[in-house]
Amino acid sequence: MLRLFAETLHKAFKILKQHIALVRYYPDAVVLDPSREGANRKVLERLNELKPGRILYVACDPAALGRDTAILRELGWDLVQVRAFDMYPNTHHVETLALFHRAPARIRPARLSKRHK
Repeated sequence: MLRLFAETLHKAFKILKQHIALVRYYPDAVVLDPSREGANRKVLERLNELKPGRILYVACDPAALGRDTAILRELGWDLVQVRAFDMYPNTHHVETLALFHRAPARIRPARLSKRHK
C-alpha cells in the first residue's frame, strides 16, 4: 500500500510540474499534511521544485517535524512560526502547524582554515 501511495504521489508531482511549465504559474502556498512518519527527503525536494512561496506543515509527531524542518532548512526555507494544538485531550498527541517561508538568498562567508583562527 505504501508503494502504491509513493507511485501515486510521483505521478501527481509529475502532472503538477507539467501544468506549472505549461502555464508558468507557481503555487503561492502549499499545505503539507503527511502521516505520522512525516514527509521524507524526496517529497520535500520535489515540493521545493514547485517553488511555492510558503509551506504550511501540519504535523502530528514533533520528532518528524524536527527532522523535516532540518531538511527544509537545507533546501533554503526558514521556519517562521510554530503553533501546537491539543486536539486530543488527556493524550500525549499534539498537532503542530509550522509555517515556512523561502529564505532570502544568503552570502555565506568562507570558512577560515585552522591556522587562521
